[in-house]
Amino acid sequence: MAQYEYQRDHALWNPLALIFFLALMIGAFWYLDGFRGFLHDLYSLDFLSLTVLSLATLRIIRLFTYDKIMQFFRDFFLDEGKKPEGGIRRLGAELIECIWCTGMWGALVALFFWYWSPFGTFLVYLLAISAAGSLLQNFSQLLARAGSGASK
Repeated sequence: MAQYEYQRDHALWNPLALIFFLALMIGAFWYLDGFRGFLHDLYSLDFLSLTVLSLATLRIIRLFTYDKIMQFFRDFFLDEGKKPEGGIRRLGAELIECIWCTGMWGALVALFFWYWSPFGTFLVYLLAISAAGSLLQNFSQLLARAGSGASK
């Protein structure tokens, strides 16, 4: 795909993705505020709740951008392991490989499920505990490598 076509393709799909995200965000806010009194609860988020939501978002990012279990999802947007030249599949591939983009979508999902129902809150806790476990495991590996390097 020529550079001009590539830029034109981005000029179409990126704003559409942003509009879609904003529409989902507004829809989620409207739904939660209308049925659950979300706005009052949102202002009362404490440090522990923000930590849990942050860890759940971290886990969602990792799940969609790196983990083997979601490879089928990433493959849907790829052509034999490579990004398509253009179109909505190219946009999807770029969104998935961008941890900042995936983080925005993941935060919206985590926040929605946190307030949606008790099952959603359970799911967010499950993701957060999984993320904390992964962080602790990575930290222990780092300590083990540092310790084995210091003993030589």
